[in-house]
Amino acid sequence: SSTAYNLGTVNTSNANYTVDANFHVTTDNDYYKINLPTGYSYTINANILNSYNNSNYSADAKFATSPNGSNWSSNYGSTMPALTITDGGVLYFRILPYTDHEIGTYQLQIAITRTGGVDPDIYEPNNTASTAYNLGIVSTNDASFAVNANFHLSTDNDYYKIILPSGYSYTINANLLDSYNDNCFTADAKFATSENGATWSSDYGV
Repeated sequence: SSTAYNLGTVNTSNANYTVDANFHVTTDNDYYKINLPTGYSYTINANILNSYNNSNYSADAKFATSPNGSNWSSNYGSTMPALTITDGGVLYFRILPYTDHEIGTYQLQIAITRTGGVDPDIYEPNNTASTAYNLGIVSTNDASFAVNANFHLSTDNDYYKIILPSGYSYTINANLLDSYNDNCFTADAKFATSENGATWSSDYGV
């Protein structure tokens, strides 16, 4: 499992993965993993096509799942019961031959439904001051910036920055529209400012 092939990260409400692979030598076992970002719940359905249930494949294979690569579910030879993961993590798949010394092909099909949270906004990843999204450089006497964004996870924090060229003085006014003061928005948010990304002002809610 430490060398499990990474099939990807689930970044949408529905994701599908198809693995067409084989046992290429008699000692072959195959491991795969999928990254499930925290803050969401996931329902996973998976099945395997092999020589037992589909004549297009030549290996009689079975598979199991694990949340950590060491504690494994029962082995399934066709379709597994739906699996629910409540707060993301990494999901491992292990594919083994039903009998020793088997060489041949199989197909693993995985369908994942994500609930909770929303799709990330265009500014992600910007969850720390060091990854703050650059809104731009002030190059005129008057400049305006508008951020339309979301908290896409329960753990999401958003950071932005504006470049102020030296040699000028600046007056900055900012306000926040959220669920508290505008019913067009769904998050109750607050914001603060910093000149260095480390020392912050008080929080403002409007």
